[in-house]
Amino acid sequence: MTSRSAAWAFVVSVAFCAIPASAVDLYANPRYVNSLQQVPNGRGGLIDASEIRTEGDISASGVEEKGFGLRTLRAEYALVGSYVAVPYGDWNDSISTRIAEATLDFDPLPSLLLVAGKKREKMGSGFFRRPTDIFLPNPDDLRNQSGDVADRTRDGLTGAGMQWTHSLGTISGFYSPRMEWRDSGAVGRYLLVPQRLDQWLVKSTSKIGEFDLDLLARIARGSRLPLQENLGASLVTSVGNTQIHAEALLSARATRLLAPQAPEGSVVTDVLSPSVTAIGGFSHSFDEHWTLIGEYYRNGSGLSHSDLSRATKYVSDSWRAGKVKQAQAFSDSYGSLDMGTHYGMGRVAYADGETLLCEVLSIVSLEDHSGYAQAAATYGPSGWLKLHGEFGAFFGPTESEGAVNVERWRSMVGLEIFY
Repeated sequence: MTSRSAAWAFVVSVAFCAIPASAVDLYANPRYVNSLQQVPNGRGGLIDASEIRTEGDISASGVEEKGFGLRTLRAEYALVGSYVAVPYGDWNDSISTRIAEATLDFDPLPSLLLVAGKKREKMGSGFFRRPTDIFLPNPDDLRNQSGDVADRTRDGLTGAGMQWTHSLGTISGFYSPRMEWRDSGAVGRYLLVPQRLDQWLVKSTSKIGEFDLDLLARIARGSRLPLQENLGASLVTSVGNTQIHAEALLSARATRLLAPQAPEGSVVTDVLSPSVTAIGGFSHSFDEHWTLIGEYYRNGSGLSHSDLSRATKYVSDSWRAGKVKQAQAFSDSYGSLDMGTHYGMGRVAYADGETLLCEVLSIVSLEDHSGYAQAAATYGPSGWLKLHGEFGAFFGPTESEGAVNVERWRSMVGLEIFY
């Protein structure tokens, strides 16, 4: 870690810890990342290039309540700061802060709650992917993210809504209007991310017997985008020491890119109407220490086996020909390990209370047998500090999805500070 990066992380962490902790939860997570990437050498070949970067996210959150007889006014907020710095990068351009959540809730009736402000609405039950987690400023942002970091740094949507509680559960609705400004401007960098869609969400949460059931409907519209309509469902239940979860999202219309049929051709935009993205899995606890998670993921906008083979060859040929932007644009339209249709994930973890967590995880494409494998460990010597390290690598046959990924392996060490 560079001295400047370490100093910045330490100063900000100490500053946050100095804030009075009335109803404020403070968190800092600086990380040092080293990854190996393959990049074109300009002569039709690839060379290994190491990228060293310092990352981190820092957050402050809290809740305040004020009672008015039987009624309650409740304020909830979360402020998030993040940074990414590389030795050859522009430090000033790597820092951003924003209001991730700031809502006011008021219950005018015992069964009715009114909500206004910027709200984070996490949905879905999956570990590897969450198809129904789409109520975001840009739903693609979390497509390939999971885990605590993604949940903590996610952005909410500004708008207004309500929640009605009934005997079986709750029904809620929220409207978020389109609000646009430049991402690189002061507002986009230091306050709020643009909302490029008008979005409406209706969600029902209920418990039927041993089943937790969520149903949702979303409609979104952009200035230059067609109407987006989605229906989703998420189900969770437990059988003994095994938790079973499943979720699915039906999209009335989805788009994807197809590789050209001829070597010198152009990519084709394909329209799917409709498409279904789904995930199903389980989490089994053998005892207080050992846990096994398994999931199957169906990517509704993924490519068939033949289209996937042509796409990975197109990306591989583009890299070798030095057409970096062409290869990157096609890969980025799908994301990491999201180009195919069928995937499997397995995770084995050992935990010793809050002190130690060791895990091994693997994600595999069931079509070309490529994927990503990772080993990680987290050690918490105290209640306010955790140390974390991980190493992961992509694997697969030549011109498979894992093999054409620009990043070959990644290692990371970091620490988490709670206050």
